[in-house]
Amino acid sequence: MYRRRVQIVGGSTYILSLPKSWAEKVDLKEGEELFVEELSNQALLIYAPERREQFSKAEISFTCKESRNFIERTIIAQYLAGKKEIVLHASDVECKKTLSSIADSLKKKVLGLEILEETSNDIVLGAILDTTFSDITHVINSMMKTIIYMLEDLAIGLRKNDLKIIKDIYQRDDYIDRLYLYSIRYLVNIYNMPTQERFNPSSSVHYALATKSLERIGDHVSAISKNLEVELVQSNINDKEKEGILNLINSIKDLESQILKLVLKFDGELLNEITEKAINLMNVESELRASLLKYSVNLSYVAESLRRIIAYSIDLLESVLDINVLQT
Repeated sequence: MYRRRVQIVGGSTYILSLPKSWAEKVDLKEGEELFVEELSNQALLIYAPERREQFSKAEISFTCKESRNFIERTIIAQYLAGKKEIVLHASDVECKKTLSSIADSLKKKVLGLEILEETSNDIVLGAILDTTFSDITHVINSMMKTIIYMLEDLAIGLRKNDLKIIKDIYQRDDYIDRLYLYSIRYLVNIYNMPTQERFNPSSSVHYALATKSLERIGDHVSAISKNLEVELVQSNINDKEKEGILNLINSIKDLESQILKLVLKFDGELLNEITEKAINLMNVESELRASLLKYSVNLSYVAESLRRIIAYSIDLLESVLDINVLQT
């Protein structure tokens, strides 16, 4: 941390010296223009726009002796760090084929990641992002709506014993994962965004926790659909147990719909009401799980996933409250 004393010149101009070590690190030149922006937490952001672009590109060399998972994670890490362009250098033609396969796979997992250029040994990936998600609340809104529709279709598929609907549900979880990765990229790069799109930086961690809770909820809805698929194929669910599962799924769907209203417009009374409802649903799930244990392991897994969805929903409510406190 640097400490500087403010000097006033001419009665109206405030002067603050910049740390020499920082100026040398960014290669600041005399007469160069800097941008100064006031942030929502009353801090100032000082930067040279030309320097910012220097850090928006990453170049990575691979021999492909690295595992496929390692290469994927390395590329995703650069995406999350906010790189607009990621250049992959392959050691040989065979490695280039491997990197092309990985890049095609990542396009399905990472929102906005596209192949811009290819040469004999290089692949250039670019983050071409949809302006629909220029605001973190839009990302959360989309994640929550997707989860609500997944729960709604889960109930329909179970009631009708429709395997096509059930199978479609767990495929939609990929979209939740893509939005989650995008949300982290957004939050990591909050200082690189136009001033009007920013919020209190202290809220970033709570937004990250909120989107993580939603990502985990999506995972468990997906897990429920996979376990129910097995049970429907084997015809292991009797009408009584099916009705118990359906009732809890519909109650959780209503819970998520109420949380979405809270995200869009905070209301303290509604928060208390939803929290009490979530706690009561935990008790309902405990009774359901005890009865499902008698029938099959897969059904007990369904109950466990329902419990975890409720628990992550309570975590989400805490994040919504924390965000509201910091924004008021």
